[in-house]
Amino acid sequence: MAILKRALVLAGLLAASAAITVPAAAAPLCNTAGLKSSSSSNARQLVVVNTPTNRSTDLYWIDQQGKRKFYKTIAAGARFVQMTFQGHVWVLENNLGYCDAIFVVDSNLDVVVR
Repeated sequence: MAILKRALVLAGLLAASAAITVPAAAAPLCNTAGLKSSSSSNARQLVVVNTPTNRSTDLYWIDQQGKRKFYKTIAAGARFVQMTFQGHVWVLENNLGYCDAIFVVDSNLDVVVR
């Protein structure tokens, strides 16, 4: 319940403000149609922790034109820190072909993939 108080869930899109725990993959590749990052000068920090030991996850940024930009493959059991901005859209897809998360950064954010 605490996570829901800090995150707005709308049609699979998370507007996150503090921390998100992502359950094991449940949906096919992420549908980002119509999503775009907003322009902002409010710097934020994104921390992704990939806890499964049997799969990696790919981090993508959705730019202001709605185009997907690959940033990093996060290995199984690894942690990655990415500087970002408020209003930016990020996607996590695992190497098994499933969508782990789609989220919009509001404040500094820790994402834990399970």
